[in-house]
Amino acid sequence: MLNLTMKKAEATAKPVPLRVPSLQDVIDDIDRRVDARQITVSTASSYRSAISLLARKLNKPVAHCRADIDEFDRRFPLEGFDTDFHDSEKAYHTWRRRARSALEPVLRPDVTRRATCDVEDDWTRLVAALKPYTQDHPVRWRIAPQKLIAVEQFAKTCRSHGRGPRDVDCAFMSDLETLYGGNKRVNHRGAAARLDEWRDIPEALPFLPAQPIGFSKVDHVKPIELPESFMNEIEPLIRSATEKDWDPIAQEYTTKHGKHARLAGSGFRTYLRTAVSIGALPADASSCLQVFLDPDCVRRVMLSLIERTKQEKGQQALAPRSLRKYVKIIVQVLSHAGHEPGALTQALTANRVLKVGATADRMMTPKNRAFCESLLARKDLKVKFLSSYLHLRRAAETIVNRAKAEGRGLTPQERSRAGILGMCAAFAAIEIAGAPLRVSNVREAKIYGDDAWIRVPEKGQGPIAVHIPAAFTKAKTEEIRFTIRHNRYKGHDTILWFVRCIRPLIPGAAGNPYLFPSPRKPGAPVSDGWFRDEFKSAARAIVGLPMCPHQFRHGQASLLLHKHPGDVVVIAKRTGHTVEALLRFYAFIDAIKAMERGQDMMIGLIDD
Repeated sequence: MLNLTMKKAEATAKPVPLRVPSLQDVIDDIDRRVDARQITVSTASSYRSAISLLARKLNKPVAHCRADIDEFDRRFPLEGFDTDFHDSEKAYHTWRRRARSALEPVLRPDVTRRATCDVEDDWTRLVAALKPYTQDHPVRWRIAPQKLIAVEQFAKTCRSHGRGPRDVDCAFMSDLETLYGGNKRVNHRGAAARLDEWRDIPEALPFLPAQPIGFSKVDHVKPIELPESFMNEIEPLIRSATEKDWDPIAQEYTTKHGKHARLAGSGFRTYLRTAVSIGALPADASSCLQVFLDPDCVRRVMLSLIERTKQEKGQQALAPRSLRKYVKIIVQVLSHAGHEPGALTQALTANRVLKVGATADRMMTPKNRAFCESLLARKDLKVKFLSSYLHLRRAAETIVNRAKAEGRGLTPQERSRAGILGMCAAFAAIEIAGAPLRVSNVREAKIYGDDAWIRVPEKGQGPIAVHIPAAFTKAKTEEIRFTIRHNRYKGHDTILWFVRCIRPLIPGAAGNPYLFPSPRKPGAPVSDGWFRDEFKSAARAIVGLPMCPHQFRHGQASLLLHKHPGDVVVIAKRTGHTVEALLRFYAFIDAIKAMERGQDMMIGLIDD
């Protein structure tokens, strides 16, 4: 019998998860701000365009794009200029600034609302006490103005969290680390350091925390320090595998594969650090070789390394291509020393992730392929690429000519900038007008002395002779020799201009034999990393191409193969590839042309 007097069970309310804002919410907020007269109609239009372009970059409808500032900063960093959507780095930065300005009020409304309030509090009093130190003060320029601006921005964040300057401590800074990312996080750290630095300013001290904040945090996790005994055991094995041809007269090995030695060192260190971190290898072990030979240890370490290949970015990310290179070089070094790493050897041929790495290693990287395809698809980018040295040269000449027009000498900053741009222009001219050399070959080339690799005429328009000995080329089997002659495209002229007009501006250049003299180390060339970074920065900002020096080789090979597919031998000789490697790396060009031809054939069928 039914008991109709029982109380009806009360429904348990389920918590409704908070809805993640989308880019459509951002556009709706822009409309609201216009109606509230918080922003002008023209500003709103620029914000809407920026958000619409963001959706196009994500390749999703606006309503389906998740709005996330930290993800935005990760995917579109300051140096993330790409030519698919922007004509210049300046245009990219403008878009990025507008998109962030549109996202901020939706994702961090408290920060935006409270930070923009015109309030009088301890932050404003602190800034007022510090401001005289940025102006004509008895202690002139005690504080650089831009540092005080950074503190003012930090004050806006602190106000939004109800914190005055005296309330900022290490715990609060740690909380901000979890709430903010990208440049904002870096700015917070810098501002906290400035507040500690300015504690000796009497006018500011009453508004500062009772104790120094003392906060220091870095994005990168410090790698595990390996016991010295581990690498002492491994390094002789690496030298044995990468050095040969002992010369009893000179008492040294005359053939040294430095690149392979560096790769082996990185591979062994990565493997050993992983082994120590997961407990497969005790830090106090007397020998580290067992972790490469024991199948169970190998399995544990490799599973951990393979897990890192699933990460897209970050310090711990490891591409399958890189992992395979590491495993392969480890197997080669151990096998050469008489050890048999059976599990690692078998993994090279059977493991799926390592197979993916092997396939990727036989092909051009996706980034380089995208660069080459952009040159083939867009004539404007091809023109920028082929005339890059002229853009860089004009930028350097503008600096010099401005000082000359004003009747003054170059400031140290102008001298340095003109020198950097001149080096970049000369490098690009050698690559385009001469042949695509390795960065190390140009950087280490001397222009004076019997061992000079590049010989420049003292006067006139004579040819420039380039000779790279075989021992310093990539294959180390054949020398590189060519001349660069004067023509109407001014590649030859640009190299002469650098040597005669810009190079003398570099400090210490007069007694330095290198084409690119170091301004800091007498008699030495510029450092490799510094030159690469400066070139990439100049290419983005001045040429309008996000490229690295090495991409001159890829860009030329792609353009030449597309234009002259029958001259494979000539192109391979110019770019330093074997014919087989050239056809393998640039096979995508034939695939593109085949698809285009197929489309033309179909159009012909329709016309018939």
